[in-house]
Amino acid sequence: MPRSDLTREIIVELLKQPGIKQADIARMYNVSPAAVSQKLKKPGPPAPTKGAYKLTETVPWSVDRQYRVSPFYRKLLNHLEYMENGEKDLTRDKRKRLSLFYRELEEYSVVVEFDPSIPPGPGNAGGGWRYVPRTEADGDLIIRVNEHTEMTPRDYTLWKMPKIRPVYEG
Repeated sequence: MPRSDLTREIIVELLKQPGIKQADIARMYNVSPAAVSQKLKKPGPPAPTKGAYKLTETVPWSVDRQYRVSPFYRKLLNHLEYMENGEKDLTRDKRKRLSLFYRELEEYSVVVEFDPSIPPGPGNAGGGWRYVPRTEADGDLIIRVNEHTEMTPRDYTLWKMPKIRPVYEG
């Protein structure tokens, strides 16, 4: 028997999760894929679509060009791409880098912080980024929220350590 508690809002939120498709939601809620599609056609905020906007438009910092050359920034964009699109579109190289990035964050119990006053250094050509020790206030985020960070409610989902991580065997 189909579950009646499935709403358009639930569908939209589930579609934001990496790798979740309308057919998956239909199975989870024991409804037809057509029922999911029909609920999405109802008025409300637009359903997420892959590639509908640039990833750089969703970062919670105002990042000048000089800070975009940092490996930290590239790792964070890779994370964002994974959170938005799942693993299937990741290149082998991005899968490897993300796997190592997540392992590094966990092993050293750190998060990434952005602050324009951080000077350039080895492995951080443009400056502005660094690892800082994880604190209780960081929760399950991979970034440090500070005065340079403007988080939306959705950002608190996007910048979490993913429960399912890219698999790299190399």
